[in-house]
Amino acid sequence: MGKKINTVEYFRRIVYAHTISYFIAGVFALVVVNYKRLFSTEIISENL
Repeated sequence: MGKKINTVEYFRRIVYAHTISYFIAGVFALVVVNYKRLFSTEIISENL
């Protein structure tokens, strides 16, 4: 039979996977979206 993972280990792995994936998605968005250009547009800069 396979090794049974306890609840704490299960949630630790999920938190770790989400942290890494959100970091990668954030870096990807930062590079692709070009926030400097986006926030310099008139419609956004008026509301800041």
